[in-house]
Amino acid sequence: MDANNSEISLDAVFRALNSATRRRMLHEVAHGELTIGEIAAPFRTSAAAASKHLKILERAGLIVRQVRGRAHYCHLNPEPLARLDQWLATLLQDAV
Repeated sequence: MDANNSEISLDAVFRALNSATRRRMLHEVAHGELTIGEIAAPFRTSAAAASKHLKILERAGLIVRQVRGRAHYCHLNPEPLARLDQWLATLLQDAV
């Protein structure tokens, strides 16, 4: 991946993580695959509102959604977080 695409990916990850709700949703799916309804339940929000947040997480590559029948299941994709971790490690190393 070239530097420009990497920056675009990092921008999307930062945008997705900008919301406390999305960070909490990401934390929930980090524990295992959940349906949109299961993800939405702790937030007392509709499935439609939760789905909007999840689409932002999907666009950033942080979650993967699979449709099985009528149910939508989401699970964590750790790769973008690993890229973010590498970027932060480089930043901190350069700051020392």
